[in-house]
Amino acid sequence: MKKKILCAIICCIFLSGCSWSKGEKNISLELDNTKESEEANLKAGDFVVFLGLDTKQEKIIVQRVAGGNKYSLSYSGTTNVKDRFGQIISMTQIQPGELVDIVYSAHSKVLLEVSVSEETWTNTGIIKYSIDKARKIIQIGSEKYKYTKDLVMISQGKVIEMIDLNSKDVLTMKGRGKTVNSIIVEKGHGYVRLENESAFIDGFVEVGQSVILPVTENMLITVGEGDYNLRITNHGIGGTKPVTVLRDEEVVVDVGDLYDGTEMTGDIAFTITPSNAKLYINGEEKNYGELINLSYGVHQILIEADGYETLSRYLNVGQPLASIEIMLEKKEDTAQSSSSSSSSTSSQKTSTSSSSSSSSSRGSSSSTQRRPIPMTSSIVRNSSTSSSKSSSSSSSSSSSSSSSSTSSSSTYENISSDVIQSSTMNKIFIDGPEGAEVYMDGNYKGIAPTNFKKEIGSHEIILRQEGYRTKSYTVEIENEEGDVTFSFSPLIRQEE
Repeated sequence: MKKKILCAIICCIFLSGCSWSKGEKNISLELDNTKESEEANLKAGDFVVFLGLDTKQEKIIVQRVAGGNKYSLSYSGTTNVKDRFGQIISMTQIQPGELVDIVYSAHSKVLLEVSVSEETWTNTGIIKYSIDKARKIIQIGSEKYKYTKDLVMISQGKVIEMIDLNSKDVLTMKGRGKTVNSIIVEKGHGYVRLENESAFIDGFVEVGQSVILPVTENMLITVGEGDYNLRITNHGIGGTKPVTVLRDEEVVVDVGDLYDGTEMTGDIAFTITPSNAKLYINGEEKNYGELINLSYGVHQILIEADGYETLSRYLNVGQPLASIEIMLEKKEDTAQSSSSSSSSTSSQKTSTSSSSSSSSSRGSSSSTQRRPIPMTSSIVRNSSTSSSKSSSSSSSSSSSSSSSSTSSSSTYENISSDVIQSSTMNKIFIDGPEGAEVYMDGNYKGIAPTNFKKEIGSHEIILRQEGYRTKSYTVEIENEEGDVTFSFSPLIRQEE
């Protein structure tokens, strides 16, 4: 009899009803008291995601991994709180998004133990990942993980949705086995607005090594939080300014004084294999047997040769001298191509070193339009062609700016996610919030409600309004007929 009573005390969970407000510091949850049989399934050592802590009421809020039910559970000074190594810690040391095991006493209605689960894994500093929402698969590098509809996403201690994640964010993912159970935004993003940029329209702006975009009127650029050098050029004229980007904040950069009329150029030495390949820069054939002088900024290069895959890239010229070595990939014969159509393309290796110059390039395709891909000192793989091997080097030591931008092979992952295809007559409608400025991929589109041409692919929608916090969303536009309509939540006032 005593054993049965003890079992009931440990295994049963008694839950009180509260109201729940998403995004508040002290989160409380509204529980469905009609699901007593399901709640009774919670037991000692149950696996949950830690959502929040209310120190005043001495309650924690958790979400059960199996089923997604949320619970508000009381704790006391006698509750044992441990890290994954069994060491005693305080409840405040457990962060939202952590995966924990709990032991709860239905008799005293207090948590007996909360411990960070030792059977889980944590992957931090994630910047290269892809999410297949249809198949519910997250790919981190070459590893694939599944997730469920109960995946928890946290930013600054608040529960968010997948649409709130931004490609500029740095993430931590936690899970068990091959399943991701929680995502925490380590570093978020802010926004850069250009001022007095009219002389640079149709040129290019770069922020650090990860963001490069054509300059358009009234553009708003999403950038990961941190310190950067912003460089803007048009026909070789321009300059650089330091910029600090804070999470969810907008910084204005006046670039008017950078247009002084002095054109800056760099010499590029190309070594191309095979030697009979033709090189085109901005559509014009060039003789790469000698140094090629190009203005600072971004140039489109295309290299082709009989029997080899065509290479189409963007080259970023930013210093006086650089050398680039490019090896085209041979075309596979028809039989090999058909038998290996499902296999991955061969990898591409790139290295760069420059004495007084840095060159960068990004993928392009003749059959699709691309968003400007963040450029490094490498030639990235084109998703529509076979990969090519490229390297850049020079005789002297590299400058700090060029060496810091050298990329590893991980740079080449998920390039296909940047492909955009235009839909003929259909449009994207943004119905709200009314009065907000609407930007897509940094380009100004109008004041909501507004509409603009539909483009297939992954896009970033930014909403901005004076006196309110700027907000961005990542949306997927499917390759389907018809218009697409979005109506987003009202923006939050800055003082709130």
